[in-house]
Amino acid sequence: MGRAFVEISVAAVGDPDAAAVSSTLVDVSLDLLATDAAGLTLGDSRPELRLAATSNPDAEALGLLELDVGEGPGLDCYRTAEPVVVADLLTDDRWPRFTAAAAGIATVRSVHALPVHRRGLVLGVLVLLDGTPGPLSRPDLALGQAFADTAAVAILRDREVRRVQGVAAQLQGALDGRVAVEQAKGFVAQHHGVDVDTAFRLLREQARALRLQLPDIARLVVAGEVVPGGPAPSPDA
Repeated sequence: MGRAFVEISVAAVGDPDAAAVSSTLVDVSLDLLATDAAGLTLGDSRPELRLAATSNPDAEALGLLELDVGEGPGLDCYRTAEPVVVADLLTDDRWPRFTAAAAGIATVRSVHALPVHRRGLVLGVLVLLDGTPGPLSRPDLALGQAFADTAAVAILRDREVRRVQGVAAQLQGALDGRVAVEQAKGFVAQHHGVDVDTAFRLLREQARALRLQLPDIARLVVAGEVVPGGPAPSPDA
């Protein structure tokens, strides 16, 4: 059992990957809990959810159905951050549209939705499905919740890494653009025999004329794809 926690949390070190964590969470839940199928839905912002991983077509069909009709145990779990137990889909009347449509998925009778959360933030829902009516045992429910909580740590770290990478890419892009502008100013100054301030003005005018951002026209100038600074300025400019 300890190996299952290691498998789920391995993405929390090195290079985290939410997709891998999602698949692993579904796999270990299916292997170690008394359930026939499992699925995971994740949400980046309330109330939107997306299906992240499923163990079989029934789990996928039920997950997509719930998102389509806009009601069901998984959505309630996501909204309340509390586990939701459906002992028998055929007799539960809390979600009429969902249960009516789910009746067509004959192999599913019981549903257990467990929140994937961390420090008050709900990231998604682990849904456990079984062909036999009746609730899971308390030990299985507790273990399933522990799996979900462990996955939440790795998923949060994945999101943080992606956020930091995005910020770093933006900063690097801004720095690269600044370097290109400085280089282009030198090209324009040399080409027209003007000072750096005049070269910068010419570069800005050229960018406006071509409807380009300043870093973009600067890169074209440095690459030799356009005349530096456009036509030569008039003597009284």
